[in-house]
Amino acid sequence: MTRKGKFKILSYIVEEYLIFFTSLNRNKKILAFSIVKTKDFYPLISILNDYLNKRFLNYYSIQIDISQKDSKFFVLNFEDYRKERIIKFFNLIYQKIIKSKSTYQFLRNKHLEKNYLDILIRNFNTDISLIKKNNSIIIKDDIFNFYKINLNNLENKNSFIHNFLKLTRSFNRNGHLIFNLNKDNSSNLIITAYFIDKRKNNKSNAKIENEINEFFNQYLLEKQKINLREIYFVLWRFKISNKLFFFSNFSELFRNEKKYDFQDISKFNLQFEYNLLKKHIKFKRLNKNLLFIEQKALFFSTIHLDFELILKLLKRYSSKYLIYILILNERDYNILLRYLDKIKLLENVKIMSLNDFSSLKIDVFKNNFILKNAQIDGDILSRVIRM
Repeated sequence: MTRKGKFKILSYIVEEYLIFFTSLNRNKKILAFSIVKTKDFYPLISILNDYLNKRFLNYYSIQIDISQKDSKFFVLNFEDYRKERIIKFFNLIYQKIIKSKSTYQFLRNKHLEKNYLDILIRNFNTDISLIKKNNSIIIKDDIFNFYKINLNNLENKNSFIHNFLKLTRSFNRNGHLIFNLNKDNSSNLIITAYFIDKRKNNKSNAKIENEINEFFNQYLLEKQKINLREIYFVLWRFKISNKLFFFSNFSELFRNEKKYDFQDISKFNLQFEYNLLKKHIKFKRLNKNLLFIEQKALFFSTIHLDFELILKLLKRYSSKYLIYILILNERDYNILLRYLDKIKLLENVKIMSLNDFSSLKIDVFKNNFILKNAQIDGDILSRVIRM
């Protein structure tokens, strides 16, 4: 994100799904924001990380409001000198997300404007004044304190978000937990995290960082000074400190309780690919059912059996590659297993049930594969499969 351009934080244009800001100096750079509301982290994180790598997105942030138990807001940032390019990139991402068949809601018009500003300003139809006092920011009757989060001190990443939200709610606090995802100069995916504590001017000034650090038994929260001229970083959900972490080391923060969705092939594909990426396992998707992994194995997944397709896959590739076949429903898995149990030559083929896959350690795809010689008799196989 460039810091050379000058922007008025309340001088913007709302156009359906996008909020536009234009630089006031000769730079004329355009910033735009879109917000997606969802209940789950997956598979949206995987989709957006892909577009970060392609540079279609400048960055995005995940906002979790303390007062809302279920909703999460993904704030997408676009940056360009041409408005039409921003709209083009947004439309590509919009279509990809909509086609994922998940329950995502793109906020638009007044709902977009309200949720975008609500992180700092509740009533955006009135004049506001910003005051800095004792390293806090006061906006009308609300006092804001900002804390950077040292993710290195986390012992249990999987439960951190749940525990943090539960703890802050027990203190009757209000505010926002923010995770900013960006690319560094070496194209690494990086993450920064911070907490915005919001309270009314007449409420207790108890130091919440002491309570949270004591609970986690770590120096987790650290007060972050924010100057008035930097307040737009908060509104833009940009990082507010230089405490950066590699996303690959902290992706477990966002793991869903339901790791895989076996009812929807599109969701499953995104979740599986995301877990491969976390382990730095190289792969190439050949079609919606087939992955080529580490140039050594084929991973075939399907909800419903297609005997002809499986026969073609085995006859052509079982002597060259290891083949994993995952049937995403138990009935069809049992049918396939009953037939293929009669063949003793498929040593390079692993047929998996949902339980087999759930217990599979994904690191197996990083290991050196031992390919056994397999001579598949196509006629025998055809007769068995067509029984």
